[in-house]
Amino acid sequence: MPVDVDWLYKNRVIKVRHYGKVTSAQLVASIARSAELTRQGQAPVHTIVDSRDVEGSPDVALGDLRKLIPTVVDGTGLMVVLQERVRDRFFTALGMQIAGARYKFAADDESALRILLEHDPSLQDVVK
Repeated sequence: MPVDVDWLYKNRVIKVRHYGKVTSAQLVASIARSAELTRQGQAPVHTIVDSRDVEGSPDVALGDLRKLIPTVVDGTGLMVVLQERVRDRFFTALGMQIAGARYKFAADDESALRILLEHDPSLQDVVK
């Protein structure tokens, strides 16, 4: 599956990576896995979503739209999203706002970590 979801920094920062041709079912599965990890982690659990290597846009059925809005579970921190295409950022921002998620966009991994460290200084002990 062209989606990886795992801890970047155990119990504090999740890394979600989408690559290749991604389906809406795979996006829904990655959202569910991320929510599961967030529940297991130490709040606040932040997430970096990297979609820079996605090919095209996923075919999204109308019935999938509601499932694609991220679930903001207890303990959710900031989401930092890496996306290059303006259209993708637009739809991501729309979904995040509907969900009530706190999010920012970044250009690369280094910028994403810098944003998280500025947002949550307690990560200084985790990110070395």
